[in-house]
Amino acid sequence: MAKTRKRLKITPVLVALNILVLFIIVIFYVTRLIIYYNKEHNTVDESNLIVDSIIKKRSYVDINNGLVYDDDTKTYTFKGNTNDNYLEYSGILFRILSVDKDNKIKAVSDSNLTIMYGNLKNGFSLSNINTWLNKSAIKNSGIFENNLFNSDSLLINTSMCDDKIDNLTKITCDKANEKHKIGILSLYDYYVSGGKESFLNIKDSYFLSTVDNNNSNYYVTSNGEIALDNTNRKALGVRAVITFSGSSEIISGNGTKENPYKIESHDIKKLSDVYVGSFVKYSNTSFKVIGIENGKVKIAQREAIKENGKIVAKKFGSNNTYSLNKDNVGYYLNNNYYKTLKNNKYIVKSSWPVGELNTETLSSLDAYKTVLNANVGMLSLGDMYINDVKNVFLLSKGIGDNKSIDVISTEGNFYGDLVTSTYNLRPCLYLKSSLDILSGDGSEKSPFVLGENNG
Repeated sequence: MAKTRKRLKITPVLVALNILVLFIIVIFYVTRLIIYYNKEHNTVDESNLIVDSIIKKRSYVDINNGLVYDDDTKTYTFKGNTNDNYLEYSGILFRILSVDKDNKIKAVSDSNLTIMYGNLKNGFSLSNINTWLNKSAIKNSGIFENNLFNSDSLLINTSMCDDKIDNLTKITCDKANEKHKIGILSLYDYYVSGGKESFLNIKDSYFLSTVDNNNSNYYVTSNGEIALDNTNRKALGVRAVITFSGSSEIISGNGTKENPYKIESHDIKKLSDVYVGSFVKYSNTSFKVIGIENGKVKIAQREAIKENGKIVAKKFGSNNTYSLNKDNVGYYLNNNYYKTLKNNKYIVKSSWPVGELNTETLSSLDAYKTVLNANVGMLSLGDMYINDVKNVFLLSKGIGDNKSIDVISTEGNFYGDLVTSTYNLRPCLYLKSSLDILSGDGSEKSPFVLGENNG
């Protein structure tokens, strides 16, 4: 007698579960289809607020890369080697760090803006860095802020972690300093973004605002490690940190390096309108804009001086004071080089800092206590883009005696060398800020061409 097979009995519960799973899958893919369709065809109303654009970048899967949300602090933080947090402001490229619970957006300059002695042993507020970044009653302060457009309306005070840290396994941010509009990165900022493995590792050394209980300051080394300066006498790079409100609107951009967010724009008709870092063409030579001052604009030649196609190399002089004496590079620059310049009526004869630094504070502002009035100078400690050109003399005096002069080495490092050593020359000038922009877009390939429109 043949055996009858038993039929597999499918229970109603199993059927219901299968239908539910299929329903969830359909909903998931339909939702994804709608999202990507909207992105492709722009059917969703887009907000012009930069904070909305940033938050859309949130990473839900990888908590070590991209924009990560912290439930405890209610803060969005960019972590790891993210590449969609670029912002351009006043001609300077920044990287967005975070968005806090109040929608305040913090960003740091993508690279070092200058080199200086920090003097952070008594805290950021009393440091040389603060004096350089922020305008105050101190003479010649706010070199950086003075080069920002509409900073009073766009920027708000920046919160910096003020905790003293002795143990690198316990990096905290329980105290905050919100006294200043512009700051620098703290040890906590570097840590939460991923440290050495993040976009904050720029292969260059720079100051952090954090000190330990001995008031020695932390800094980031050129290989991304954290180090401690026990002497408080290192000259390092400065990266500016700015903060702006979440109500700031995007003028253009999507956050990539090729198309960074932009929150400020204005017409560029005069030399006074250009951004620092722009290139201008003067006397058939390309110069970089270093700073904008009342009635004049500071520019530095894009390359070291050449004669007959060969780079000029000279000794500084018999001592480390820049002068017009025949045995000094100042004589060559203000005679031989100056005579080669066309339209030198555009040049504003100006005061160049040649004083000595106070050996206690090492403030670059001390150099302005003694000045030389001349047509041509060179860059000095605290100037923006100071190490763009390698193997050149600076105006800044070395520490110790009158035979030491500051230089930028062939590797782009800053240190003191003997005045009898041979280096190249990068001339620096001041031009009338009223000069007209005749053509160009300010890029290295198409520098602004300067002139004077008649009428």
